[in-house]
Amino acid sequence: MNKFQTYLNLALKSNSVIFGADTIAVHRKKMYGIFVCDTLAENSMKKMVATAQGRNLKLHTVPNLSNLVHRENAKVIAISNKSLYTVMVSCVEQ
Repeated sequence: MNKFQTYLNLALKSNSVIFGADTIAVHRKKMYGIFVCDTLAENSMKKMVATAQGRNLKLHTVPNLSNLVHRENAKVIAISNKSLYTVMVSCVEQ
């Protein structure tokens, strides 16, 4: 998780992170993937699954996501930078 946190911090500094289920659902610009916290509520998870299927995005589960992004109650994020997203996915899948 340490590498994931490093790349997540880079994405945060480059403004490549979109926060929140509602914001992601209505976001019109290109997103490459969605990361959700393992404690996400059932209704929000359904909303993110529908959004991911509608936009052909992959959904990844990350434990303690709000601690990693240094924001309280940040349960869902989307990444809008392709290169950062691919590296972050490789870190999560290890």
